[in-house]
Amino acid sequence: MDSAASTRPSPDGWPATVTAPTLSEALQRARELHGDDACVIDSRTVTVRQEDGLGQRRVVEVRVAPPGAVGRGLGRRPSRRAAAPSGDLADAFTEEVERIERLVATLAGGPEAQPGGAYPLARALRRAGASADAVERVAAGFARLPEAKRRERDAAARHLGSLLRTSASDWPQLGGVHVFLGESGCGRSDLVLGVAARLAAAGQRPLVLSLLPRHGGEIRRLQLEAAAHGYDAAVMHRPDQFARHAGQFGAYGAVLVDTPALLATPLAALGDLPAFVVGNGAFHRHLVLPADADLRERADLWQAARDWNCGWTAVTRLDRTRLPGKLLDACIRLPWPVSFTAAGPWPGAGPELARSDLLVRRLLGGAGELAAAAAGE
Repeated sequence: MDSAASTRPSPDGWPATVTAPTLSEALQRARELHGDDACVIDSRTVTVRQEDGLGQRRVVEVRVAPPGAVGRGLGRRPSRRAAAPSGDLADAFTEEVERIERLVATLAGGPEAQPGGAYPLARALRRAGASADAVERVAAGFARLPEAKRRERDAAARHLGSLLRTSASDWPQLGGVHVFLGESGCGRSDLVLGVAARLAAAGQRPLVLSLLPRHGGEIRRLQLEAAAHGYDAAVMHRPDQFARHAGQFGAYGAVLVDTPALLATPLAALGDLPAFVVGNGAFHRHLVLPADADLRERADLWQAARDWNCGWTAVTRLDRTRLPGKLLDACIRLPWPVSFTAAGPWPGAGPELARSDLLVRRLLGGAGELAAAAAGE
Protein backbone atom coordinates (compact mmCIF):
# COMPACT_ATOMS: atom_id res chain seq x y z
CA MET A 1 0.00 0.00 0.00
CA ASP A 2 2.97 2.25 -0.49
CA SER A 3 1.55 4.25 -3.36
CA ALA A 4 -2.20 4.08 -2.83
CA ALA A 5 -4.15 6.97 -1.36
CA SER A 6 -6.50 6.45 1.59
CA THR A 7 -9.20 8.42 3.36
CA ARG A 8 -9.90 8.58 7.09
CA PRO A 9 -13.17 10.41 7.98
CA SER A 10 -13.80 12.01 11.34
CA PRO A 11 -16.68 10.68 13.49
CA ASP A 12 -19.26 13.04 11.92
CA GLY A 13 -17.81 12.65 8.44
CA TRP A 14 -16.21 16.14 8.34
CA PRO A 15 -13.52 17.15 8.07
CA ALA A 16 -12.32 14.19 6.05
CA THR A 17 -8.64 13.30 5.93
CA VAL A 18 -7.11 12.22 2.63
CA THR A 19 -3.71 10.52 2.67
CA ALA A 20 -1.40 10.02 -0.29
CA PRO A 21 2.34 9.75 -0.98
CA THR A 22 2.54 13.32 -2.29
CA LEU A 23 0.64 16.57 -1.82
CA SER A 24 -0.40 16.77 -5.45
CA GLU A 25 -1.82 13.23 -5.30
CA ALA A 26 -3.63 14.04 -2.05
CA LEU A 27 -5.23 17.13 -3.61
CA GLN A 28 -6.26 15.13 -6.67
CA ARG A 29 -7.70 12.40 -4.46
CA ALA A 30 -9.62 14.98 -2.42
CA ARG A 31 -11.28 16.29 -5.57
CA GLU A 32 -12.16 12.79 -6.71
CA LEU A 33 -13.70 11.79 -3.36
CA HIS A 34 -15.39 15.02 -2.28
CA GLY A 35 -15.88 17.04 -5.45
CA ASP A 36 -14.39 20.20 -6.87
CA ASP A 37 -16.16 22.38 -4.28
CA ALA A 38 -14.61 20.66 -1.27
CA CYS A 39 -12.31 22.91 0.77
CA VAL A 40 -8.80 22.18 2.00
CA ILE A 41 -8.33 23.08 5.67
CA ASP A 42 -4.65 22.20 6.00
CA SER A 43 -2.03 19.60 5.18
CA ARG A 44 0.89 17.97 6.92
CA THR A 45 3.60 15.38 6.26
CA VAL A 46 3.69 12.41 8.63
CA THR A 47 5.85 9.31 8.98
CA VAL A 48 3.99 6.01 9.06
CA ARG A 49 4.97 2.37 9.30
CA GLN A 50 5.43 0.43 6.09
CA GLU A 51 2.61 -2.03 5.66
CA ASP A 52 4.80 -4.53 3.80
CA GLY A 53 8.22 -3.91 5.26
CA LEU A 54 10.27 -3.16 8.35
CA GLY A 55 10.89 0.52 7.57
CA GLN A 56 8.93 3.74 7.46
CA ARG A 57 7.51 5.97 4.76
CA ARG A 58 6.42 9.58 4.63
CA VAL A 59 2.93 10.52 3.47
CA VAL A 60 0.92 13.69 3.19
CA GLU A 61 -2.37 14.15 5.03
CA VAL A 62 -4.86 16.72 3.73
CA ARG A 63 -7.93 17.65 5.78
CA VAL A 64 -10.98 18.51 3.69
CA ALA A 65 -14.06 20.49 4.73
CA PRO A 66 -17.51 20.30 3.12
CA PRO A 67 -18.46 22.48 0.12
CA GLY A 68 -19.12 26.09 1.05
CA ALA A 69 -16.50 26.19 3.79
CA VAL A 70 -14.42 28.73 1.86
CA GLY A 71 -17.01 31.39 2.42
CA ARG A 72 -16.96 30.68 6.17
CA GLY A 73 -13.16 30.88 6.32
CA LEU A 74 -12.70 27.18 7.03
CA GLY A 75 -10.45 26.32 4.12
CA ARG A 76 -9.63 26.75 0.45
CA ARG A 77 -10.63 24.80 -2.62
CA PRO A 78 -8.03 22.31 -3.87
CA SER A 79 -6.26 23.76 -6.90
CA ARG A 80 -6.24 21.75 -10.10
CA ARG A 81 -4.55 22.28 -13.42
CA ALA A 82 -6.27 19.85 -15.79
CA ALA A 83 -9.88 21.01 -16.11
CA ALA A 84 -11.26 24.40 -15.15
CA PRO A 85 -8.24 25.70 -13.23
CA SER A 86 -9.03 28.17 -10.48
CA GLY A 87 -6.65 30.85 -11.77
CA ASP A 88 -2.99 31.78 -11.98
CA LEU A 89 -2.48 31.48 -8.23
CA ALA A 90 -3.72 27.90 -8.18
CA ASP A 91 -1.51 26.99 -11.12
CA ALA A 92 1.52 28.58 -9.47
CA PHE A 93 0.79 26.71 -6.24
CA THR A 94 0.49 23.38 -8.04
CA GLU A 95 3.71 24.02 -9.99
CA GLU A 96 5.54 24.80 -6.76
CA VAL A 97 4.21 21.62 -5.16
CA GLU A 98 5.46 19.60 -8.10
CA ARG A 99 8.86 21.33 -8.02
CA ILE A 100 9.30 20.60 -4.30
CA GLU A 101 8.32 17.00 -4.80
CA ARG A 102 10.90 16.60 -7.56
CA LEU A 103 13.57 17.91 -5.20
CA VAL A 104 12.40 15.62 -2.40
CA ALA A 105 12.70 12.74 -4.84
CA THR A 106 16.49 13.12 -4.70
CA LEU A 107 16.39 11.17 -1.43
CA ALA A 108 15.65 8.09 -3.52
CA GLY A 109 19.20 8.27 -4.84
CA GLY A 110 19.12 7.26 -8.52
CA PRO A 111 20.28 9.60 -11.33
CA GLU A 112 16.74 10.00 -12.67
CA ALA A 113 15.64 11.16 -9.23
CA GLN A 114 18.34 13.79 -8.96
CA PRO A 115 17.61 17.47 -9.70
CA GLY A 116 17.42 17.80 -13.45
CA GLY A 117 16.45 14.15 -13.98
CA ALA A 118 17.59 13.06 -17.43
CA TYR A 119 18.89 16.52 -18.36
CA PRO A 120 22.24 15.84 -20.11
CA LEU A 121 24.25 18.38 -18.12
CA ALA A 122 22.65 17.80 -14.71
CA ARG A 123 25.45 15.64 -13.33
CA ALA A 124 28.23 17.95 -14.51
CA LEU A 125 26.51 21.04 -13.10
CA ARG A 126 25.84 19.40 -9.74
CA ARG A 127 29.45 18.23 -9.52
CA ALA A 128 30.60 21.78 -10.30
CA GLY A 129 28.62 23.14 -7.34
CA ALA A 130 25.39 24.42 -8.91
CA SER A 131 22.48 24.20 -6.49
CA ALA A 132 19.70 21.64 -6.92
CA ASP A 133 17.22 24.44 -7.54
CA ALA A 134 19.36 26.02 -10.27
CA VAL A 135 19.85 22.68 -12.05
CA GLU A 136 16.14 21.94 -11.81
CA ARG A 137 15.24 25.33 -13.30
CA VAL A 138 17.62 24.88 -16.23
CA ALA A 139 16.39 21.32 -16.80
CA ALA A 140 12.76 22.47 -16.83
CA GLY A 141 13.56 25.08 -19.47
CA PHE A 142 15.42 22.56 -21.58
CA ALA A 143 12.49 20.13 -21.35
CA ARG A 144 10.24 22.74 -22.95
CA LEU A 145 12.31 22.78 -26.14
CA PRO A 146 10.93 20.80 -29.10
CA GLU A 147 12.00 17.17 -28.95
CA ALA A 148 13.94 17.44 -32.20
CA LYS A 149 16.00 20.28 -30.73
CA ARG A 150 16.73 18.32 -27.54
CA ARG A 151 18.13 15.42 -29.55
CA GLU A 152 20.83 17.55 -31.15
CA ARG A 153 24.31 16.78 -29.82
CA ASP A 154 25.12 20.19 -28.37
CA ALA A 155 21.55 21.29 -27.60
CA ALA A 156 21.94 21.28 -23.81
CA ALA A 157 25.14 23.35 -23.91
CA ARG A 158 23.59 25.86 -26.30
CA HIS A 159 20.49 26.15 -24.14
CA LEU A 160 22.62 26.67 -21.04
CA GLY A 161 24.62 29.34 -22.88
CA SER A 162 21.41 31.16 -23.78
CA LEU A 163 20.69 31.55 -20.06
CA LEU A 164 24.14 33.03 -19.35
CA ARG A 165 23.68 36.40 -20.95
CA THR A 166 26.77 38.44 -21.77
CA SER A 167 27.63 41.64 -23.61
CA ALA A 168 28.09 41.70 -27.37
CA SER A 169 31.04 44.10 -27.29
CA ASP A 170 34.72 43.75 -28.04
CA TRP A 171 37.56 45.80 -26.60
CA PRO A 172 37.72 48.47 -29.34
CA GLN A 173 33.97 49.07 -29.04
CA LEU A 174 33.82 49.40 -25.27
CA GLY A 175 33.12 52.98 -24.22
CA GLY A 176 31.22 55.30 -21.92
CA VAL A 177 31.35 55.56 -18.14
CA HIS A 178 31.69 52.32 -16.21
CA VAL A 179 31.19 52.36 -12.43
CA PHE A 180 32.49 49.28 -10.60
CA LEU A 181 30.87 48.45 -7.26
CA GLY A 182 31.72 45.65 -4.87
CA GLU A 183 32.74 44.64 -1.40
CA SER A 184 36.21 44.92 0.04
CA GLY A 185 38.45 42.13 -1.28
CA CYS A 186 36.25 41.28 -4.26
CA GLY A 187 38.98 42.17 -6.78
CA ARG A 188 37.34 45.41 -7.90
CA SER A 189 40.52 47.53 -8.18
CA ASP A 190 42.39 44.73 -9.96
CA LEU A 191 39.55 44.46 -12.45
CA VAL A 192 39.52 48.20 -13.14
CA LEU A 193 43.28 48.32 -13.70
CA GLY A 194 43.19 45.25 -15.92
CA VAL A 195 40.32 46.57 -18.04
CA ALA A 196 42.13 49.90 -18.44
CA ALA A 197 45.27 48.13 -19.67
CA ARG A 198 43.27 46.01 -22.13
CA LEU A 199 41.52 49.11 -23.49
CA ALA A 200 44.80 50.98 -23.91
CA ALA A 201 46.29 48.00 -25.74
CA ALA A 202 43.25 47.98 -28.05
CA GLY A 203 43.88 51.59 -29.06
CA GLN A 204 41.34 53.17 -26.71
CA ARG A 205 41.97 56.26 -24.58
CA PRO A 206 40.70 55.30 -21.12
CA LEU A 207 40.55 57.35 -17.95
CA VAL A 208 40.64 55.65 -14.55
CA LEU A 209 39.08 57.49 -11.62
CA SER A 210 39.74 56.38 -8.04
CA LEU A 211 36.98 57.67 -5.78
CA LEU A 212 37.91 58.14 -2.11
CA PRO A 213 41.03 55.91 -2.07
CA ARG A 214 41.79 54.41 1.32
CA HIS A 215 45.51 55.18 1.46
CA GLY A 216 48.53 56.38 -0.47
CA GLY A 217 49.41 52.86 -1.59
CA GLU A 218 46.31 52.72 -3.77
CA ILE A 219 47.17 56.08 -5.30
CA ARG A 220 50.76 55.07 -5.99
CA ARG A 221 49.70 51.82 -7.64
CA LEU A 222 47.28 53.68 -9.92
CA GLN A 223 50.00 56.14 -10.93
CA LEU A 224 52.44 53.36 -11.78
CA GLU A 225 49.83 51.40 -13.77
CA ALA A 226 48.75 54.47 -15.75
CA ALA A 227 52.34 55.31 -16.62
CA ALA A 228 53.15 51.72 -17.59
CA HIS A 229 50.16 51.27 -19.89
CA GLY A 230 49.76 54.80 -21.23
CA TYR A 231 46.38 55.94 -19.95
CA ASP A 232 45.19 58.85 -17.81
CA ALA A 233 44.24 58.52 -14.15
CA ALA A 234 42.84 60.81 -11.47
CA VAL A 235 42.03 60.62 -7.79
CA MET A 236 38.96 62.23 -6.22
CA HIS A 237 39.03 62.72 -2.47
CA ARG A 238 35.54 64.20 -2.19
CA PRO A 239 32.31 62.61 -3.46
CA ASP A 240 31.06 65.86 -5.03
CA GLN A 241 34.07 66.03 -7.37
CA PHE A 242 32.70 63.22 -9.51
CA ALA A 243 29.52 65.03 -10.52
CA ARG A 244 31.34 68.34 -11.01
CA HIS A 245 33.81 66.83 -13.49
CA ALA A 246 31.41 64.48 -15.31
CA GLY A 247 31.09 66.96 -18.17
CA GLN A 248 34.72 66.30 -19.10
CA PHE A 249 34.33 62.54 -19.47
CA GLY A 250 33.43 62.83 -23.15
CA ALA A 251 37.06 63.52 -23.99
CA TYR A 252 37.84 59.85 -23.30
CA GLY A 253 36.77 56.69 -25.05
CA ALA A 254 36.00 54.99 -21.74
CA VAL A 255 35.96 56.14 -18.11
CA LEU A 256 36.45 53.47 -15.46
CA VAL A 257 35.44 54.37 -11.92
CA ASP A 258 36.80 52.48 -8.91
CA THR A 259 34.44 53.17 -5.99
CA PRO A 260 34.75 52.72 -2.22
CA ALA A 261 33.86 49.28 -0.90
CA LEU A 262 30.15 48.59 -0.79
CA LEU A 263 28.65 48.08 2.68
CA ALA A 264 31.90 49.18 4.36
CA THR A 265 31.29 52.82 3.45
CA PRO A 266 28.09 54.42 4.81
CA LEU A 267 26.00 55.96 2.06
CA ALA A 268 25.74 59.13 4.13
CA ALA A 269 29.50 59.60 3.73
CA LEU A 270 29.06 59.66 -0.06
CA GLY A 271 26.74 62.65 -0.12
CA ASP A 272 24.91 63.03 -3.44
CA LEU A 273 27.22 60.60 -5.24
CA PRO A 274 24.86 57.56 -5.15
CA ALA A 275 21.92 59.59 -6.43
CA PHE A 276 24.03 61.04 -9.23
CA VAL A 277 25.33 57.62 -10.30
CA VAL A 278 21.95 55.93 -10.09
CA GLY A 279 20.17 58.75 -11.86
CA ASN A 280 22.48 58.83 -14.86
CA GLY A 281 21.04 56.44 -17.43
CA ALA A 282 24.18 56.62 -19.57
CA PHE A 283 26.40 55.05 -16.90
CA HIS A 284 27.19 51.34 -16.85
CA ARG A 285 27.07 50.05 -13.27
CA HIS A 286 28.83 46.73 -12.65
CA LEU A 287 28.43 44.62 -9.51
CA VAL A 288 31.80 42.94 -8.98
CA LEU A 289 31.07 39.46 -7.66
CA PRO A 290 33.86 37.11 -6.53
CA ALA A 291 33.27 33.57 -7.76
CA ASP A 292 34.28 32.10 -4.39
CA ALA A 293 31.64 34.07 -2.45
CA ASP A 294 28.98 32.26 -0.44
CA LEU A 295 25.94 33.39 -2.39
CA ARG A 296 23.55 32.14 0.29
CA GLU A 297 24.75 34.86 2.67
CA ARG A 298 24.77 37.79 0.29
CA ALA A 299 21.27 39.22 0.75
CA ASP A 300 22.82 42.54 1.81
CA LEU A 301 24.96 42.62 -1.33
CA TRP A 302 21.97 41.93 -3.60
CA GLN A 303 20.10 44.79 -1.92
CA ALA A 304 23.04 47.17 -2.31
CA ALA A 305 23.31 46.26 -5.99
CA ARG A 306 19.63 47.09 -6.46
CA ASP A 307 20.06 50.36 -4.55
CA TRP A 308 22.83 51.36 -6.98
CA ASN A 309 20.74 50.21 -9.96
CA CYS A 310 23.40 47.84 -11.27
CA GLY A 311 22.93 46.56 -14.79
CA TRP A 312 25.92 44.22 -15.16
CA THR A 313 27.72 41.52 -13.18
CA ALA A 314 31.51 41.26 -13.36
CA VAL A 315 32.82 37.93 -12.03
CA THR A 316 36.26 37.87 -10.39
CA ARG A 317 38.45 35.43 -8.43
CA LEU A 318 37.58 32.53 -10.70
CA ASP A 319 40.94 31.06 -9.77
CA ARG A 320 39.89 30.84 -6.12
CA THR A 321 36.77 28.73 -6.44
CA ARG A 322 36.58 24.96 -6.51
CA LEU A 323 32.87 25.13 -7.37
CA PRO A 324 32.44 27.20 -10.55
CA GLY A 325 28.87 25.93 -10.83
CA LYS A 326 27.88 28.52 -8.24
CA LEU A 327 28.08 31.00 -11.09
CA LEU A 328 24.89 29.48 -12.46
CA ASP A 329 23.09 30.37 -9.24
CA ALA A 330 24.37 33.94 -9.47
CA CYS A 331 23.20 34.26 -13.07
CA ILE A 332 19.76 33.01 -12.10
CA ARG A 333 19.51 35.22 -9.02
CA LEU A 334 20.82 38.39 -10.67
CA PRO A 335 18.84 39.65 -13.68
CA TRP A 336 21.85 41.24 -15.38
CA PRO A 337 24.23 40.04 -18.08
CA VAL A 338 27.84 39.23 -17.24
CA SER A 339 30.22 41.92 -18.47
CA PHE A 340 33.74 40.84 -17.46
CA THR A 341 35.45 37.83 -15.96
CA ALA A 342 38.80 37.67 -14.21
CA ALA A 343 40.64 34.49 -13.28
CA GLY A 344 43.02 36.15 -10.82
CA PRO A 345 44.52 39.43 -9.62
CA TRP A 346 46.03 41.89 -12.04
CA PRO A 347 48.61 41.78 -13.57
CA GLY A 348 48.91 38.03 -13.18
CA ALA A 349 45.68 37.38 -15.05
CA GLY A 350 44.06 39.82 -17.43
CA PRO A 351 40.30 40.36 -17.43
CA GLU A 352 38.20 39.11 -20.31
CA LEU A 353 34.98 40.27 -21.86
CA ALA A 354 32.45 37.63 -20.84
CA ARG A 355 31.32 35.11 -23.47
CA SER A 356 28.50 32.67 -22.88
CA ASP A 357 30.31 29.73 -24.49
CA LEU A 358 33.33 30.22 -22.24
CA LEU A 359 31.10 30.56 -19.19
CA VAL A 360 29.44 27.26 -20.07
CA ARG A 361 32.85 25.64 -20.50
CA ARG A 362 33.94 26.90 -17.08
CA LEU A 363 30.69 25.85 -15.42
CA LEU A 364 31.18 22.32 -16.71
CA GLY A 365 34.81 22.08 -15.70
CA GLY A 366 36.59 22.54 -19.01
CA ALA A 367 36.53 21.42 -22.61
CA GLY A 368 36.73 17.71 -21.84
CA GLU A 369 33.80 17.83 -19.47
CA LEU A 370 31.77 19.87 -21.94
CA ALA A 371 32.38 17.38 -24.76
CA ALA A 372 31.55 14.41 -22.56
CA ALA A 373 28.41 16.01 -21.14
CA ALA A 374 27.15 17.09 -24.55
CA ALA A 375 27.70 13.56 -25.84
CA GLY A 376 25.68 12.17 -22.95
CA GLU A 377 28.54 10.22 -21.44
